[in-house]
Amino acid sequence: RERETPNANAERTPENYCSVSESTDQAMGRVRELLPEKRRKDAVLAVEYVMTASPEWWKEATPQQQAE
Repeated sequence: RERETPNANAERTPENYCSVSESTDQAMGRVRELLPEKRRKDAVLAVEYVMTASPEWWKEATPQQQAE
């Protein structure tokens, strides 16, 4: 996380990982590559995604499935 999130359990932060990019800047760079060159000058660019799975899925998934 790059911003304080009061309702998140900070002790679990080390368990987080990002499988797409190493940083927000890297993710935004990829988004900019995909966007058309011309866009409104006041356009707001944002990337937000959440991926979740149930505890049952994590118990049954193979390490390879978990990494994917």
